[in-house]
Amino acid sequence: MILKRFSTVATAGLFTTFFLLVGWKTIAPFNFTDLERYRVGFESKLYLFRVINLDPIRFVLSEGVWVYLFDDLYNRTGNIDVSFNIISFICVMLCSAYIISKTKSAIYTIFLINPAFVNLGLEQIRSGLGAGLFFISLTVKNRILKSLLLFLSMCMHTVFFLVGSIYIIYLLFDRTKKFDIIKYNKLLTLSIISAISILIVIFREVILSSIGDRRAYSYFEQTSGIYLSVAWLTFIVTHYIYSKRDTLSFEACFFTFCVITMASSLFFGIYGARFVALAIPALAVMASEIAPNRQPLFFAQYIGFSGIYFFLWLQ
Repeated sequence: MILKRFSTVATAGLFTTFFLLVGWKTIAPFNFTDLERYRVGFESKLYLFRVINLDPIRFVLSEGVWVYLFDDLYNRTGNIDVSFNIISFICVMLCSAYIISKTKSAIYTIFLINPAFVNLGLEQIRSGLGAGLFFISLTVKNRILKSLLLFLSMCMHTVFFLVGSIYIIYLLFDRTKKFDIIKYNKLLTLSIISAISILIVIFREVILSSIGDRRAYSYFEQTSGIYLSVAWLTFIVTHYIYSKRDTLSFEACFFTFCVITMASSLFFGIYGARFVALAIPALAVMASEIAPNRQPLFFAQYIGFSGIYFFLWLQ
């Protein structure tokens, strides 16, 4: 067991090293604008000022844990770019370790080589760190440690309160025999998940504004994202057709939720693209659920999609 864990960590570390050595920021320097916002916010101590003297609940909901954590890291390194790279390394390594642990193979880490995940791990580092903590928590059996990692992910980004809730609901759903009639009807399960996703998007403003999240008032023009969301949706269809499982895994449910959330957000003109980026590690695990004779088709579909995505991303 110890040897297996060491192998997983070592392989994840090796993949992460090569992933970061690609030099994404040099290849596409204009695709990492969020880092400049972080640079200004942390160098000016503006972020730190915003969370000082908040009560514990408001402190957590304002992502004060992330602010203090990164501010401390920045103070220790003395270089904000080094601090960015450390967080990115942790994010990519945790996500790749999760994939290797769940699939028992390093080949599925290829799914992380996608512009959406590159941005998540190297630009949207707060979300990326939260995603890494969340996914690695899924591999932990100790309930106390699992709960701690889940809570830490929520402290990094408020979206993980929603993500964590989805995971808890899935566990209750999966372990309750009364829902077997739904569980063993994958199309019905997908329909229910889609309906829940759409409802959450509809009530997004109410949910976010209730916890004081400024994203409640953010609207974006994402016309070009329609084609992107359709492309992500095709993986749900392919997995549904080729999966060897009788029920949907958490990863399949989570990926479906995130893609439908993105697609329905486009319809209402609000931001939702990051949800799919969060779900890419889950898609990698979904690939391992495909029947062996169909996996090459799934890989080819993803590689072709990512190739086109990179071409557009680099323009």
